Amino acid sequence: MADNFVKGYTFDGATGLKTGANLEDLITLAVFAAGAADTGNATRLFDGSTIDLDASNRAQVADAGIGVDQIAAAIAGTGLSGGAGTALSVDVPTVAAAMDGNGLQAAGSFLNINTDEQGFEIIGGQLALELDGTTLSKSASGLKVNAIGASQITDGTITAAKLDTMDCFLVDKNGTNQVCTVGATDLVWDTSSPVINVGSGTFPTNNRYRPGIAGIWEFTLIVTHLAIATNINVNTEIRKNTTLIAQSTGDVSASAANSQRSIVIRTFVNMNGTTDYIKAGFNVTTSTVTVYGADYSTLFMGRFIGQAS
Repeated sequence: MADNFVKGYTFDGATGLKTGANLEDLITLAVFAAGAADTGNATRLFDGSTIDLDASNRAQVADAGIGVDQIAAAIAGTGLSGGAGTALSVDVPTVAAAMDGNGLQAAGSFLNINTDEQGFEIIGGQLALELDGTTLSKSASGLKVNAIGASQITDGTITAAKLDTMDCFLVDKNGTNQVCTVGATDLVWDTSSPVINVGSGTFPTNNRYRPGIAGIWEFTLIVTHLAIATNINVNTEIRKNTTLIAQSTGDVSASAANSQRSIVIRTFVNMNGTTDYIKAGFNVTTSTVTVYGADYSTLFMGRFIGQAS
């Protein structure tokens, strides 16, 4: 401090300071040296670090002038508090919010979000969704599901093939009668132009059908035979590969004059979808019997029902 001694003031022998101060002393105490002087201001009154002067020599807070040392331990006002080691909290009057270990919970007039360890739930009067346009899209009537396939389903027991098609078939004899001799005879069908063949099933021969999907299948056989002699026993049969799995017996007491009959059998079979095949047969005990080939009289059909449990 400049030693502008004024008569009447003395130095204190213990402190080395003057025992009084005049106006010039007070002004000198307020002056700090802070580098080059500004135009028109030979000496700054500010340190240039926390408080500075702008281009018009007006006091302003320096760009880096407020740090942790300049912030109080608590900032009160419209809901903001914290600092000095205390977690920052926000209390907005229109929205009650709290964060805990499970996530975020909020309550308001538009949206509630409730979270727990199992996932999340969104409840509210307004909800915005971002749609990819492929799986989900917006239609005139609302949300539209465009596609569900194997990539959208995680259960390995459901595949796109089972959702996209109902595998089934229906064949007839295309108007051709078939004479069956004594014993078991495979029934032949017009497999080159089946009435229905939907899905991945195939006809390896004209008397067999091989499903392309593994699971439970329902098969139905309708056989109409022409007039037969009295007391001839006839059976219709369904075989899985070479094993007889279903059989039905015709009218053994029919008279020759009135013995034309239709026999129907139906069964459920577990097929492996690769090598298993199904076929129909006609079994005669004695003599010969003619199977009627009209399209609407003798039919063999099957359809996929679902996966085996």
